[in-house]
Amino acid sequence: MEPSYDRPLNSFSVGGPTTFNTIDNDLQLLCQDIKKDVEENTNRHFTKFEPISYSKQKVGVGEIDKLKIKVSGEECIHVSVLKHFSGIRSVENVFTNKSENDPLN
Repeated sequence: MEPSYDRPLNSFSVGGPTTFNTIDNDLQLLCQDIKKDVEENTNRHFTKFEPISYSKQKVGVGEIDKLKIKVSGEECIHVSVLKHFSGIRSVENVFTNKSENDPLN
């Protein structure tokens, strides 16, 4: 299922991230889809995996979603997901030991 957006994708500027704070069903589904890849990447198992904020950035081959995900009482992780125009999704980066106050990177 492809995510829906509050505004057309062509209203995003290439290279410029747009930050969103509303966590919708599409974002919850994306997190479910990437959880196993993130666990393999970090060699950890997460019982908590709750998105708390995210941003989108258009790039030449598609779109990058940057997610801040709460994985414990105090710890968050930052995950970059490339959504290629072909429909392929891949976890590109995972940054651990982040807090809710750390800006997405």
